[in-house]
Amino acid sequence: MIEAIRAEGDVGIHACEPPTALNIKVGLTNKFIEYLMAGIPVITAPLEEQARIVRDHDIGYVLPDNTPEEIA
Repeated sequence: MIEAIRAEGDVGIHACEPPTALNIKVGLTNKFIEYLMAGIPVITAPLEEQARIVRDHDIGYVLPDNTPEEIA
């Protein structure tokens, strides 16, 4: 999977609905981790832990919210 992402992807997008459960706010999804392992920039929803990683390591962009306008 990682090789396919490297070969085909320019950027990884992880935009999901605003979480209601703590484990979603601070957890890391498999897809997010695969983007990191592939070494491509990540555009992520403003989820607490994912946003922190993207900002701290300057590896992508954190969406202000998950509206279609922001994603576009």
